[in-house]
Amino acid sequence: GESQKIERITDIFAQRFYEQTEPGVFGHPDAVHILTFSIIMLNTDRHSPNVKKRMTIDEFVRNNRGINGGADLPKALLVRLFHSISANEIRLKDDGDLVSKAVAPARMLAKTIRQAEAAGGMSTLGDFGLHDQELFLSVWGPVVAALSVVLDSATDPVVISDALHGFTSCARIAGRFEVHEALDNLLSNLARRTLLVDAPFDRVAVLFGKSAKAQGALQTLIELALRHGDQVREGWRSV
Repeated sequence: GESQKIERITDIFAQRFYEQTEPGVFGHPDAVHILTFSIIMLNTDRHSPNVKKRMTIDEFVRNNRGINGGADLPKALLVRLFHSISANEIRLKDDGDLVSKAVAPARMLAKTIRQAEAAGGMSTLGDFGLHDQELFLSVWGPVVAALSVVLDSATDPVVISDALHGFTSCARIAGRFEVHEALDNLLSNLARRTLLVDAPFDRVAVLFGKSAKAQGALQTLIELALRHGDQVREGWRSV
């Protein structure tokens, strides 16, 4: 699926950027990877019309506390990133191949981070994640849609497993923030992919028995229903 490929490209980007960066700023490739996704979330927060209360610069710094192997990244780096993304929205082109779509924002991130690298100073701040719920409310719909597309088109068992794990992770966040609509949507999507809902009655057993994907979807559906059943509303109709 497309999202799986973009994830792999992002992983490679973080590794290569870390290798080409002067020692001292990032202690591990994971720090680059986490910061990359933090910037993507910041981009959504600053430029999405669905976000009513915008993240402040202090909150962005808090959200990235301790991501550098337990240590903080230089505050000046984060401040410069905040202003850069606020002024320059990361956009994906409508045309072009998948690699271009994935590499374009990566290149912009690399340029922004390099420009900020020279800044020093460390910050020690308090609690973080103040805008996580608002960001989840603005992105859960496209996330579930993307996971569903990946699951539908996947034939590789590893990709199928990763997609189902994505459903589980999304449900965990939805449960944490009590987003009942997201949980209902997740269960409905999983139910349709078990083949037990739409398949002809006389072929249900055969089709289900031959499909590892349908079996995995049913297992994930049952796990989510048991774990988050007290927060499910309309989703029970699918179960």
